Amino acid sequence: VAAGTILRKDTGQRGTLLLGHPAIARAVPFHPGLYSNVKRIVKLNTNYISNLIALRRWYIDIRRGFMEDGPMTSELHKGAVDTLDMAIRERIRRLGEVAERMPRSIAIYREAGGDTASRKTISAKKEFHDKWPAMQEVFNGGLEKRGDPARREAFLEIVERGIEKHGKDYLRVIKGLSEGEAGTGTSWLQGLIDAMNREAWDCVPGLGIME
Repeated sequence: VAAGTILRKDTGQRGTLLLGHPAIARAVPFHPGLYSNVKRIVKLNTNYISNLIALRRWYIDIRRGFMEDGPMTSELHKGAVDTLDMAIRERIRRLGEVAERMPRSIAIYREAGGDTASRKTISAKKEFHDKWPAMQEVFNGGLEKRGDPARREAFLEIVERGIEKHGKDYLRVIKGLSEGEAGTGTSWLQGLIDAMNREAWDCVPGLGIME
């Protein structure tokens, strides 16, 4: 994203410099607490939490192997994992707060939309509110998930070979991975992320995230 640019939409483009454009001056209706796109909120926040959980797994299973030689490095590793735990709890709490606001959001939506208020949208908001405890349980349980055992073990062996060759030089070992070796690690962690997302989204099928 270029300096001075404000990005107001999602983008999956790679190898691209995103440039801003002047905002168009206009007035539009604003209803605080409406949450007009619950599907997007749930989808993006779930994916963010799942990525944080995968990063935590990386620190527990991979990074720790480079940080066990002394009290300073051990404490540094513990501090990193504690920070990730705090970040995960915070994101879960924030998403839970949005879920708690859904009854009020439905009332605002009905008032703003009148007869044009979509039953599908109202149903989605209600489902998110009602199924939040189940989603929260998925996120909390994700802290114990390790991803696909075969992919995990394969990548752990790759890293161990790298340590035997280069010593416990984290950057040298990771940068020294071949494309195929790095792909093994990527598929392991991405598989964990995808599984977490699916499990959470299965709790709220009415939002249509999996479609």
